[in-house]
Amino acid sequence: MLITEVMERIYANRLVEHVERLAHHAFRGALWEKSVAYLRQAGSRATTRSANREAVAWLEQAATALHHLPETRETVQLGYDLHLDSRQSLWQLGELDQVLEHLRAAEEQAQALGDNHRQALVAGHLTQYFWLTGDPAQGLESGQRAVKAAATLDDFDLQVFCLRSGDIEGAIRAHQRGLECCQARKLATLIPQMAAGLGYALALAGRVAEGLPFLEQGVEYGLSIRRMDHHPIRLAWLSEGYMLSGRMDAAVDTASRSLTAARLQNERGSEAWILRLFGEIASAKGHPDLAAAETHFRQAMALAEERAMRPLVAHCHLGLGKLYRRTGRRKQAREHLTTATTMYREMGMDFWLTQAQTEMATPA
Repeated sequence: MLITEVMERIYANRLVEHVERLAHHAFRGALWEKSVAYLRQAGSRATTRSANREAVAWLEQAATALHHLPETRETVQLGYDLHLDSRQSLWQLGELDQVLEHLRAAEEQAQALGDNHRQALVAGHLTQYFWLTGDPAQGLESGQRAVKAAATLDDFDLQVFCLRSGDIEGAIRAHQRGLECCQARKLATLIPQMAAGLGYALALAGRVAEGLPFLEQGVEYGLSIRRMDHHPIRLAWLSEGYMLSGRMDAAVDTASRSLTAARLQNERGSEAWILRLFGEIASAKGHPDLAAAETHFRQAMALAEERAMRPLVAHCHLGLGKLYRRTGRRKQAREHLTTATTMYREMGMDFWLTQAQTEMATPA
């Protein structure tokens, strides 16, 4: 009798606890259907504890097992699901080239299936990818497809996910409705990001007092249900909210927690955003710490450039420009503010473009 079958009998009521061993033995025994199921579960468990590199390895093996099965509608759906599972872990690792490969493959499969729901979801992920990498034209196109498909399906949480545009007031409205939808439908796992996103949008709009309770809810509720993906970014958003409210000690403490979490979870992309936040905090003090702020902005920029994260690169230029202007280094300030302005204009990031232009027009 195969080892997999023996284990299934022995641990019939505790299969989840032994899913990694089951996956290993099912694959070695060429039990391809079971292999796919167990390997995907193993990947999911790794993702849950933010072991993203391990998750990618399990999911790659699941894809290998899937290729041994006949092509049916069900196996194509499974292939799509594996691509999106892999995207999640690779996104956290900051490996954006591989993210795009998986999204394009998933897009082809969704189209082949004629599945509007799946097409809408992958288009939403592509919108997020193109926003992160600073390609507004493709981001707008995929975002429009995502919203159209989501509206056709009356799938409201998809619409909210897709409405990521830099339109702060629009983002507030979308997250308000999304949070209400999640609460009404009891979609607990989506509440942390919806609440934190709403709080962050409110804070950016200057409504910091309104936003902080939602930012705190996003962090606390995420911890209570052990939703750890995006936890570092939720902490970073909360830290920025504290900074904008003048609570600098809380901002520093929360930013430190955020950076620790990002490094523990090997979220290099998140780490880049958090280093930029440290630069903002150092700049925001009554007497800017030029050396610390400059170091953090440049560290963040290096990581962002390595990962083609153009919006973050622009934010770092803006941060450096503001810092140099306030400390009397006018030539360097103008160089960075000009670069930021150009990048924001190219990427269609009007909210930030206005801030950069205002900063350029402000006397030192």
